[in-house]
Amino acid sequence: ATDDGPLCTALCESIVATAISNVIYTLQEEEEAHLRQSQIDEDALCIASCESMVAVAFANVINSLHEEEEMELRESLCERLVSTAIMTTTISLQQQELLEARATISLQQ
Repeated sequence: ATDDGPLCTALCESIVATAISNVIYTLQEEEEAHLRQSQIDEDALCIASCESMVAVAFANVINSLHEEEEMELRESLCERLVSTAIMTTTISLQQQELLEARATISLQQ
């Protein structure tokens, strides 16, 4: 009978080492997958955050445009009020001139 002990032990150690290596490799793959998923989640969060910031920026721009529009409308209204006031003053002056003209005619008669 030959002594196969050391050969058997070496083979057994090799099998165990391979098994351990496979387990480690599997764990590393799972870890990589988890990291990849984590990165995807992080990217998704970043994209959502970015979209939110863009939405807020657009809302601010639209709000600013509404404010500018309101300002323009107020300015336009103010201009019309001034125009109306000038016309009223002009009419008032014309009425006064008419009254003076009538008074002059009345005096002349």
